[in-house]
Amino acid sequence: MDVWSYSQTKYDPGENATNGNRFLTGNGYMGYRGTMDEWGKSELAAVNLAGVYDRNGDRWREPVNAPNGLFFKLYVDGEAMALGEAEPLKHRQTVHFRRGVHQRETEFQKVILKSERL
Repeated sequence: MDVWSYSQTKYDPGENATNGNRFLTGNGYMGYRGTMDEWGKSELAAVNLAGVYDRNGDRWREPVNAPNGLFFKLYVDGEAMALGEAEPLKHRQTVHFRRGVHQRETEFQKVILKSERL
């Protein structure tokens, strides 16, 4: 067992918000929620910059989301290959805490998506 990593080997849409926190990676300047590459704001994808907050009157609120430069969506024969839109045959998501790496591998009927964020 690797104590420096955490993995899940199934996709449960009810855990999207929780997994965004479980698989979060950051470097002290920028943080990226552990969401899928093809997800947007409705699935709580977020890129946060350290020290940049929303202000309402004289009160500070939440960190501001920066543009998501890693977003992509793959279509095969007009069908979106995206979690939440197509049923995966297999799915594995891992965060390596020591190295600060997020990995994902999702197998759909027609394609296997693999990505890695450092």
